[in-house]
Amino acid sequence: MEIEHASNIHRAQDFTALIYAQPGTGKTSTLKYLTGKTLVVDVDRTTNVLAGQPNIDIVKLDTRNPAQGSRD
Repeated sequence: MEIEHASNIHRAQDFTALIYAQPGTGKTSTLKYLTGKTLVVDVDRTTNVLAGQPNIDIVKLDTRNPAQGSRD
């Protein structure tokens, strides 16, 4: 088994990450500190903590009919 140090890994330009944790642990607030353009899929309408952030776009998922997108 080969061990590779994370400091030697080069990230692609179109990097994608999924942040998953228990409610109330600061996932949404953490997005304010990511560099670059960020797209947030809001499933529980808790993105108000991101108000005024210039590099964040939010799509609100219609949880009653997720295939149709937002009804807002």
